[in-house]
Formats: sequence, structure tokens, C-alpha cells
Amino acid sequence: YGGADQSEDTLRREAERIGWPLMVKAAAGGGGKGMRLVQHLDDLHDACVSARREARQAFGSDELMLERALLAPRHIEFQIFGDTHGNLIHLGERECSIQRRHQKVIEEAPSAALTGELWAAMGAAAVAAGRSVIYSNAGTVEFLLDREGKFYFLEINARLQVEHPVTECVTGLDLVEWQIRVAEGEPLPLCQEAVQIKGSAMEARLYAENPANDFLPVTGEILLWREPDGEGIRVESGIQSGDQVSIFYDPMLAKIIAYGPDRATAGRRLLRALEKTVMLGLTNNRSFLCDVLNHPVYLAGELSTPFLADFCANWTEPVGDVSLALIAVTLEQWLHHSQVDTNRGYWRNNRNQPQLYRYAVAPGDDPIDVYFTPERDGSTYQVTVKLYPENNASVELNERTANEMIVTVDGHRQRVTFVRAKNVWWVQTRSGVVRLHALELLPEPRAPADAGGSLRAPMPGVVLANLVEVGQRVNKGDALLKLEAMKMEHTIRTAADGVVEAIYFTPGDTVAADTLLIQLKEVEG
Repeated sequence: YGGADQSEDTLRREAERIGWPLMVKAAAGGGGKGMRLVQHLDDLHDACVSARREARQAFGSDELMLERALLAPRHIEFQIFGDTHGNLIHLGERECSIQRRHQKVIEEAPSAALTGELWAAMGAAAVAAGRSVIYSNAGTVEFLLDREGKFYFLEINARLQVEHPVTECVTGLDLVEWQIRVAEGEPLPLCQEAVQIKGSAMEARLYAENPANDFLPVTGEILLWREPDGEGIRVESGIQSGDQVSIFYDPMLAKIIAYGPDRATAGRRLLRALEKTVMLGLTNNRSFLCDVLNHPVYLAGELSTPFLADFCANWTEPVGDVSLALIAVTLEQWLHHSQVDTNRGYWRNNRNQPQLYRYAVAPGDDPIDVYFTPERDGSTYQVTVKLYPENNASVELNERTANEMIVTVDGHRQRVTFVRAKNVWWVQTRSGVVRLHALELLPEPRAPADAGGSLRAPMPGVVLANLVEVGQRVNKGDALLKLEAMKMEHTIRTAADGVVEAIYFTPGDTVAADTLLIQLKEVEG
């Protein structure tokens, strides 16, 4: 249903007619914004209210449409291109089934799901859809494909898509050049029969978000950004080291694209490129993308839109090599940063005694002591890391450049990339990223942090709505507040039973991460 009558009674009646499960969607735009899956009639009102608010924020219109939901389809789209001379063709398909919050994460071309007959039928349907509106320039016709091989029209995106590079890779065409030529009145340079699809391409979107925390967006400074290179690798980004990621834009930071003669080769090249990518300073989804590409179901090509929910719901960030990170940071401090500034009053009576460095992996963690002794040759060192078990290592420095070193630790040669922000070090090891806090050896006493019953903002954002009142009793899991960040709406819920004592912000207020939003008094029973 997409009619002009948007009253609640009409939407309820149309929902009953269409059947369940149902998808509520923003009529004025896509990208997963203003979209809610509804399983039962009782949930329709809240879903519509939330979808309207998000759609109005994103598109300036709160008009909704209702569609029957397919629960485990594949998302297949066709790239179409038309000119002002009546020509319209398609340039093949892209599979975009790997999604979170109805937004694409990994795309590939061609799809492993389409037979020749199905490819021809969907391509013909895409061209017919374009012709029905006398379409010109680049566009994308999107479909959902069910397990029985039936496909359903989803929408037409009247623009060049984020994932267009995979089509460029397998066709060898420059779609932006085509757009310019068509806009200048030229006819399409190829007919349908002349389009050739060769090889396979994949694209991964690098997001500033935390996949281990429901993909919540993340803000902060990009301390160090290094793009990968290699055979078949293409990178599109608009960032550099020192840039600030704010709450006002989509969290996508870069696209890493890989091309190969077949799907397996493209996948291996993309995985290697992501492993070589360096983004330090804020949480991102690089490790998550690597794990998805390595998943056996993904490797088998058995994709669907709930793939991430089905196979990656309990994903956690891989633990980097903490011992190696401690050794590298200690060595870098010895060579370049003698100590953290607050330790300059620390001195030793015997200069041959090991130099002490102290760290914590996370604020509040037990400190980890590292004892560092240089050998007489000036290139080897003895390092003792007071972990469990204790690690006594012989370390040789092989190479050192800005933000990177190659060291041999007990005979094993390893590369480490790092960057420092005040007393915090971000260290990328082969197994993952480690964040270390360099601690003061003679710290000033500090008052304990407030641990009272409260609710803090999990990210920077704008308050959309307060859903409770002062004095109201709430139960664990109740919705307390709506927060908008990076064009997406997030519901903040209480983790315990309690009574609302204070509400500190009103709709429209901007809040920083970890800001106290609501004060709760916990109650039992």
C-alpha cells in the first residue's frame, strides 16, 4: 500500500489485507532509513511512529508505504542505463544480500545465485521497469529473490549507487563517464548484445561503527589511515589521517574493492586488502568484514539478507596480540618518547636496572608492567612483560618507519603498526587491534567515578524524544529515550528496574558520548 491516506485506521486496515510479516517503509527514500519489520498487528503503531520520525529526519517527508515482507530473500539489483535517444540497457547484476539495518555491507558481481534463464528474466524486467518511466542516465532496479527462484520488484534508485565499482570491474566500463556523455546528449556507446561480463568483483564498506555493539555508529578522530594496494585492488575514500568523524553524516568512510578472474580469487584479494588496511583511532568494522569473508557459508555463496543476524549475531572483536603490542609500544617509547610526561620525575639510582613502563588495556583494568633492558649492540633488547604467564622475550629491531616497525621476537619476525594520542596507543597486530593506556608511575590521587544509577549516551547524537517522565517506574528493557546519530534512530533502554529521578535533555538537544541522560533510582521487585 502506498496511498495518500496515511491515517492510522487506513494503515491498520491495509496491513491486515496485505498480511504478516509486514514491512513499513519510508515512501520518500531508501537506504534502510524509515524501515521497520512488523510481525503482528499490535506492533504496527509503534513501528509507524518510529518509521515516520526517522523518515522525516532523513527525507523531509513522513509518508509511509506497506509491503509484504520476505524473511530470508537474496537482494539482487540490476544496473540499468538509458539515454535521451530511446536506448536503455542493463549492465548485469550485483548481489547485495550482506546487510545490517537494511543497509548494504558487502556487494559482489555477478551473483552466485542466478542461472542463465533467471539472469535473462530479471534483466528484462529491470529494462522494462526503466522503459516504463522513460528513464535516462544511470539507475538501479532492485529485486528480492526468494528460495524458489521467484523475484519481486523492490525499488528503482535513480542515481549511481555506492556499489557501482563492482559493475565497472566486471564490465570494464566507466559509468561516471557514461553519465557525463548521456547528460551531454550522446547515445549509449554500447547495445545490450555488446555488454560483456568478465570475472568477479567484491566491495566491502568500511564503517565507523561497532559491530559488537549492535552496529552503533562511532565518532572520533582518525589518527592513522593507510589504504591497501595489490593486484586487482581499488579503494574509494574521502578521508585522511587527522580527520574527525562526526555525528552529522553517514558512518561509511571508505570502500575497498577487489577484482579477480573468479569469485574465490576476488574474495581472497579483498580479504588480504582488508588485512593490510590500517584505520586507527576509532572503532570500525574492518575485523568484522574479514570474519564475514572467511565464513564458510559466505564462501559457499549461500547468501541472504538475514545472513549477519543468522551467523554473526554474537560476533566479538578479535583480541590482538597484547604482548607484542606492549613490546612494540615500549620499544617505540624508548627510542622516541622517553616516558609519559607525568613520569619525568621517576628516576633510578642504577642506570643498568631495567626501565619500567606501565600500561592498562582498558581504563580501570589491572596495570601491566613491562621491564625493558637494551643490550650493548643497540639493536637488541630484553623485555619482560608481566602478563599471565609472564613473557620474557629477546627482541631485535629490524626496521622502523613512521608509525610502523618490524621486530623479531624470540626468532619470529612480525610487523606492527601504531599511533599515539596523548597517553593512548593504538596498535595493529596481525591478529587484531590493541588499545593501550600508558599509565603514570607516580599518579596523582583521583576521586572515584560516579557509579550511581544512571543512563549515559552510548554515542554522540541528537535527542529525538523522551519516552518517560520524572517519577515514572520502569522495568528492565523499557524504552526510555530516542537518540538520532548518523541519520539512524536508536532506542535507549534501561538495564534494570527503577524510578526516573531526573531527565537532563529535551528533544533537539545535542549530546556527547557518555553524557548523563537520565538519572534512575534502582528498586527491587
